[in-house]
Amino acid sequence: EQQLLGIVGTDIPISEIESIILKKKMSKNVYTFALSPNGMVLYHPSLADYTNVLEDPLLFDILDLEPDNPEIEFIRKEMIDRQSGSKVVDVPFFSGDYAYRERRTYHYRPIGNSTYSFCLVVPEKYLRVAVEPTKKTRNNTLLDLYARDVLREKNASLLIAPWAQCSFGSSLRDSSVVQHLYWDLDVALSAVKTWHRQGKGSSRFIATQGGLAFVQNQRSSFVSSSLSDIHKDAIYQRISRADTNVIAGIVSKQDDGKLKVKSVIGSRVLLTHKLSNLTQILAAVGVELPPYIFRRIMFDETIQNEKSFCNNKEEVNCFLLDEAAQVVASNRDDISIGSFLGSEEADPQINALAKFQVKSRDEIEVEVVRLVKMTSKYMPSNGGFSTF
Repeated sequence: EQQLLGIVGTDIPISEIESIILKKKMSKNVYTFALSPNGMVLYHPSLADYTNVLEDPLLFDILDLEPDNPEIEFIRKEMIDRQSGSKVVDVPFFSGDYAYRERRTYHYRPIGNSTYSFCLVVPEKYLRVAVEPTKKTRNNTLLDLYARDVLREKNASLLIAPWAQCSFGSSLRDSSVVQHLYWDLDVALSAVKTWHRQGKGSSRFIATQGGLAFVQNQRSSFVSSSLSDIHKDAIYQRISRADTNVIAGIVSKQDDGKLKVKSVIGSRVLLTHKLSNLTQILAAVGVELPPYIFRRIMFDETIQNEKSFCNNKEEVNCFLLDEAAQVVASNRDDISIGSFLGSEEADPQINALAKFQVKSRDEIEVEVVRLVKMTSKYMPSNGGFSTF
């Protein structure tokens, strides 16, 4: 006669499972997740790290964490049935007040002889390219000295993301991943050397996908604090996903408690990989500009009979808006730059105002285009900015 005496098992920390995922080889926008046989999530980047071992963890279905889309339901069923395959899905991406469409490819397959399935999610415009060492990047000491000279000359600062591959003395020090970082450093510094001093732009910045950011005049820069980890920065996310130049209002509190307003305009630098004909995002570049320049653009764009009708602020309300209806410039003194227009005005006609388009002849866009061209000048034609 048989009798069940008990069960035997082994607890395996989720962190141990995640440790075998080569995150250092993926872009920060690429992620993975795993499912149990009933579609529940084993791990997912949207779930906070579980630390309380005395309580059962919260269980989520993958449909609760991924965008609402019939294709996601299909992928879930395929993973439960232990199938392998790939599926391209158009999903919305939300970042604060901004929403973008993003095309992702879901690659899924079962995990060995287990009952679990694994999925790798890759945005359409992300491409991993191997970068071979150059004569310059092989000699890290000379490159470090070159970096110090350039940064000192241009009054620029180098910010390094708090990622494993950026850590000095880590196990990745001699790997191809760190070679990417040195390549980023070499190429971006060549662009930084083109920076020149002028009154229009108080601070320029270049933020690479590899985790390096260069900021001019860091002490007076409002974007420098957020660029230390670019993939958590809303401005960087907007620049990297937008199809056009991005204008964003930034409000910063000074030591005396007063609010000081600056505006940032940015654009992404793109490169087409000739072998695969894929577009790769190399970096986000931009320049910080004072609000009065955008105000002047608004007045210039509304000139009628040699005079801007926005001058008549007693009868006309003028606003320069970004794609989320946040105010970049206005002829009204009571409107806060960077605020949502709907929170300032209840009038539906005001909320329905069309945004002005910045023309290519305007010095703002010319400034960014020039910076983009200078940066692109130093990009090799076969691709390769770090996208781990």
